[in-house]
Amino acid sequence: MRGNQWTVSGLLVALVTSPCLAGEQWRPQREFSPECLLDASHAAVKLRFAQAHCHGGNHGSLTLTHSPIASRIEGHFREYPYTSLNVSPRVVSPSVSQQMFRALVDGALQREGDPKCPPWTWNYVVTFEWTCDTRDSGAWQAATFDAQICDDDEFPNLPTPDPRHATSAQRIYRIAHLMLREALR
Repeated sequence: MRGNQWTVSGLLVALVTSPCLAGEQWRPQREFSPECLLDASHAAVKLRFAQAHCHGGNHGSLTLTHSPIASRIEGHFREYPYTSLNVSPRVVSPSVSQQMFRALVDGALQREGDPKCPPWTWNYVVTFEWTCDTRDSGAWQAATFDAQICDDDEFPNLPTPDPRHATSAQRIYRIAHLMLREALR
């Protein structure tokens, strides 16, 4: 289950992506295509991201909205007891929000790498919800990414590893974590 991309139509993401569940993983039928975010005038992304294992882990969320009038970022990251980042709603320029959408879309759509590591119980788990029209509540779509964590990529603020080995889950996790850190500056 390394770096596979799936889309989901509901919010059963936590259930179907748990690294602790045994057996077959559910694979939705629809394609993942968030490219519309790059040109949309009323777009939004909601991310939930974690380094998860059967006994806990760390987790965060990020919400990015864009409209012709204002763009906003907000979210949090918790790694108990070490780190807690809280970003209350913060206005960003439309050009900055477009750069953020570009980074997230690029991170999700880059070719999947094949992590070179032994079996491990920790996984990156990312839920990527998006809409290219915030005025239509039925336009939301979602995808989940799940990939094994190797020992050398446990720290999200380090440079991205060799692209041949990086997964979408790892890239999105790192991008979201860094966006929250930057929003606090």
